[in-house]
This record gives sequence, structure tokens and C-alpha cells, in this order.
Amino acid sequence: MALMERGERLALIKKLGARLEDESYTDLGLTLRAYEFSSPGYDPDYQGSYDYVVGQLEQGSDAQLGEIHRHLFPDDELSSLEDVETNAWSAGNFRLFISHHTSFKGPASRVSAQLRPWGVDGFVAHEAIEPTRKWQEEIESALRTCDALLAFLTPEFVGSRWCDQEVGFAVARRLNRSANCGGLIA
Repeated sequence: MALMERGERLALIKKLGARLEDESYTDLGLTLRAYEFSSPGYDPDYQGSYDYVVGQLEQGSDAQLGEIHRHLFPDDELSSLEDVETNAWSAGNFRLFISHHTSFKGPASRVSAQLRPWGVDGFVAHEAIEPTRKWQEEIESALRTCDALLAFLTPEFVGSRWCDQEVGFAVARRLNRSANCGGLIA
């Protein structure tokens, strides 16, 4: 397996951490040992901590993370880590999906441009997608790999089935956590 870029590894650790954080301490230890992660010592205060799970996952190799991902998400299209990236992101930058109604494209684009100097890639669907690509596939890829979603809640936003689905996708990915620096911003 090729080495993952930092952004790929970060996204994968966050995804696995969100999936494993609610496991009992015994089940978490069993899963980690099965994939040859360092065996955690007994922690009597363990209560499904995201921070604890991520700390354990960070110690694993790329190959270990890939294996545990395939185990936990067997039907996930991302099971081959080569598909994790979308062309919308620059390596190492924070990935912000900017959900907006088409009528608000201008302000969304300006926010994206203003964040770029601070290492934030803002995905604005009507600009980031190459004309030859299928829009839906590229949008789904960006939603699967973003660190956070910013939604411009304009009156038109509510009536758009696409905007509603983008926010729902982010919620389903559990991007509404503030502890891991990702989040759903409305």
C-alpha cells in the first residue's frame, strides 16, 4: 500500500475515531489488538472517549489504518485509499465544504478566496468541479473528505434539495463535533 498523504491519514483517523469512540473499552481493545495496534493499558476511567481512540489510532501505520477501515466499512467506496482524495483539495490544507444555493455563489467564492491564505481550501461546487467531471460524484467525494461544512443559510437554501442533502451528509459523517476541529458551521 502506498503511503497516505497527511490529509488522507488525518481524514481516515477522524472517520475511524468517530466510528470506534462508542465501543466499550473491551471491544475497542479487541479491535485494536486484532489489527496489531499497540495494546492500550487498562484505563478505569474510559467512557467512550474520542480523544482516547484517536490517540490509539495515531500510533498505527498506514497499512493498519487501511485494514481496520476495510473491516469497519466493508461496503464503503473509500476502502481503497487511493479514492480518498478529490482534486478539490490541496495536500495538507484544511478542507472546508461550502454549501450554498447557486444564487449565493459569489459570496461563497469570496469566502473561499479569503480563507485560502490561511491554509483553508474552500470547496465551492460551481467553481471547484471540472466541466468534464460528473458533478454529483465530485460533490460526494468532497463531502466524504472534507474536515468541516459551512452552510450559507439563505432563504433559497431551504428550498434546495441539494443543499439539504449536503448538510445531511455532513451530519451523518458526524462533522458536528467541535472537539476534533472539524465541524458543521451553519
